[in-house]
Amino acid sequence: MRYQCINSTFSKFQCKGEQPTECVTIPRSLDGRLQISHRKALPHVIYCRVYRWPDLQSHHELKAIDSCRYCYDSGQKEICINPYHYRRIESDGVLPPVLVPRHSELPPASIPPGIRRMQAMEASGSSMPQNVEIAGLFNQLRSLYRRFPENILDVFQVQCVQPEHWATISYYEMNTRVGEQIRVTSSPVYIDGYTDPTNNPQKISLGLFSNVNRNPPIENTRRLIGKGVKLTYVRHQGTLFAECESDSAIFVQSRNCNYIHGFHPTTVVKIANKCSLKIFDEQCFRRVSCISFAVNH
Repeated sequence: MRYQCINSTFSKFQCKGEQPTECVTIPRSLDGRLQISHRKALPHVIYCRVYRWPDLQSHHELKAIDSCRYCYDSGQKEICINPYHYRRIESDGVLPPVLVPRHSELPPASIPPGIRRMQAMEASGSSMPQNVEIAGLFNQLRSLYRRFPENILDVFQVQCVQPEHWATISYYEMNTRVGEQIRVTSSPVYIDGYTDPTNNPQKISLGLFSNVNRNPPIENTRRLIGKGVKLTYVRHQGTLFAECESDSAIFVQSRNCNYIHGFHPTTVVKIANKCSLKIFDEQCFRRVSCISFAVNH
């Protein structure tokens, strides 16, 4: 019966909200928090952080869906920890901080002892035991926890400060940078091969860049640029799109883009005429930054 309950819980988490699921509840402790390895946090925040949003900061960013009967804010003796019974409240215009683990050890091959057994204080008026054993569920999810630091609560904030310019563009011929770097504040911005002398903040004309060491192969390549590329930054979403305006295809190498689409990190993607591609996503960047810091240090 115990393992049937564990399998049922696991199945509800695995559906990822694609179909309606029932509440998954645990007893509410005296202070409403759950203790993991000597640290306390709200239980629904823990599960939402593990299964959906690694950069989640607090319960203020969460709101229960209408069908959740035992949401944390209902004040009942049971708390729903189903991460797909909560939605995240986004703050417009503010970049969430990147989470960086305080410790640099590699996560162990097995689940840390502090994660195997979560200690919950006895609920008020409840006869439930003080320690709630959920090792069976976490053993089934061992591979998931390898992606997280040993203590998922032991992180500190590195605040993201968004500058006025959203990009710095450099122009290279072969391995040599030509001209000065250009900071871009307008969106969209067009990068073409013409010689437009105006100071249009939305246009960068590569024909104005001179290079005394330019050879015939570079000259021939520059003639093919034509209308070039259109870069559109959607600030409130934190996404960057590249659209090919040239008659010739353009080629993009973006680790962020490759991660989004499941490509090898060094993949070069071809964008044909009048086609566009999302080449950067800030949400993806924060996830990768958090995970790679834990792995590389």
